[in-house]
Amino acid sequence: MKHWRILTLFALLPLLAMLASCSSDDTTTPDEDTDAPVVVQVDPNQDETDVAVGEDVTIVFNEDMDPATADGNVTLSHGTITDLDWLDDKTLEVAHGDWPEGTEVTVTVGTGLADVAGNALAQAFAWSFWTWTNDVILQNTLPENGATGVPINTQVWLGFSRAMNGATLPGAITVTSPDKATHAYTLDGGHEDWTLTFAANLPASTLITVTITTDAQGEYGDPLAAETSFAFTTGDAADTTPPQLVSIEPTDGSIIPTDTSYLRLTFDEPVDDDSLQPSVVSGQLMLSMNNPDNAGVWSENHTVFTVALAPPLTPGAILAVTFESFADMHGNVNDTPTEWSVTVAGTPNYFPLVDTYVMYYAGSWTNDPIKETGWIRAATKYELKTGGEFWRWTIEEAGPYRKMAQIPFTDYDRMKATSSAIQFLGFHEVNEEPGKEVNDITFNPPIDWLKLPVTAQTWSGTSTFQPVPQEGPTQVSYTIEILPGVFDLEGLSMGKQGDSPTIFWLGCRKAVLEFEVGDGVDVYQEGTETYWYCPGIGPVRKDSMETEGSETYMTTLDLVWAGLEVNFPD
Repeated sequence: MKHWRILTLFALLPLLAMLASCSSDDTTTPDEDTDAPVVVQVDPNQDETDVAVGEDVTIVFNEDMDPATADGNVTLSHGTITDLDWLDDKTLEVAHGDWPEGTEVTVTVGTGLADVAGNALAQAFAWSFWTWTNDVILQNTLPENGATGVPINTQVWLGFSRAMNGATLPGAITVTSPDKATHAYTLDGGHEDWTLTFAANLPASTLITVTITTDAQGEYGDPLAAETSFAFTTGDAADTTPPQLVSIEPTDGSIIPTDTSYLRLTFDEPVDDDSLQPSVVSGQLMLSMNNPDNAGVWSENHTVFTVALAPPLTPGAILAVTFESFADMHGNVNDTPTEWSVTVAGTPNYFPLVDTYVMYYAGSWTNDPIKETGWIRAATKYELKTGGEFWRWTIEEAGPYRKMAQIPFTDYDRMKATSSAIQFLGFHEVNEEPGKEVNDITFNPPIDWLKLPVTAQTWSGTSTFQPVPQEGPTQVSYTIEILPGVFDLEGLSMGKQGDSPTIFWLGCRKAVLEFEVGDGVDVYQEGTETYWYCPGIGPVRKDSMETEGSETYMTTLDLVWAGLEVNFPD
């Protein structure tokens, strides 16, 4: 079975730990740590295939560990451990001699491993994966070889080392019992994974043998390396009961401390991990994950799934996920939607500031009355100065947003964060018009761009500025209203898969800016801009309508990626 598909869908990279440095932290830390540590991430993943025979094993815990307790508490079913190296306080790397090719390797983390407070793992943690092989072999099965008490309505899942030619499988796979009966089935699947669904229930309390001959071929015609068989024993009844979710930690609806380090789901029976796919995810949860490329780990019996978070979490962030359904290993589906949401304790920060933090946006524009339309891309990058001042570098132009990182920033807004407001001091722009190559504009007085704390309120102001030395002073009048209530906003994703979950930015505050630019008599430009500010993230959407002369320009921009500039995916 494959690991949670959410691993490959998230386009955003984790940096809430950095954003939290700009946020208030109201966390109450316990005087004494009495909680057992938890394994929250492993590499290679459980059930991963094609693992290099010399690949190091990485184990990540949810808290700082005592390095001395690792000796003798990590074991491998194959290969000799040659080194235990702590990459940081939570991450253990295990080096070893080469594993055999085409072999199932099991790693076990023993209960002697303890955190710095002396708390040991509550129970041993084990997982398995398969090493690379050039041969076509059967690697995984469900039920496993030797399983007993298997429901008589079970399906059989086969996992091969290579993608298979499906046309060769029905003639190569037989399912029999000691009375010489052959049990008919239909075959579904593709690539490496195939499922047998039987035409009738299997006989009760019977040894069932599945045999695959060398007539089975890989997609390039290579035969199965050797005839293979496995067997299991049925129980006395069918399993028609869907699995149940026993608990979610932290509890749904709770206020969680900023040092929360994992999300854990516990089921009452083994769950098909491919069936546990999120349909809706909050952007804040995505950004809170320790590593979206390796989101979490299943317990060895597939009843507990743990997702690593990256504390300290940002105060006010709303972490949420919805699962429409999930199934057990026998195909019984629980189709009651599971909704989970928690809020990180503390005062929400709607305008976090981190040096070289970049936000990329994508959207569309329309020109009226010409009725032209097109795509638009935009980006902001923060450069922190001293005394609360910062530059907000900006780009806004037509073109595909995935190439944004290749465009140099040339313009920036000069801004300042005070205890009562985010102020707009002025801006620097490079102009293509001859004789006006650079404009450095200063607003007098500064514009209160966002009043703090962010609550329902309205404010107005007037500022003047000198466009260029040759022109007279220009005046900008503005009114900004932060609307009552909070808004949940559907977002965009850079994920390429059609089954990507819907992303929502939760708990946003909506600010509406109305402005006029003129000389105090005539109005040169006017418009309305609407911003949605997400706690812990910043502005996630901008709608604008600006009129200049006889033309009106309308744009909509949505956040598609946020993170440090150096981490933008190519």
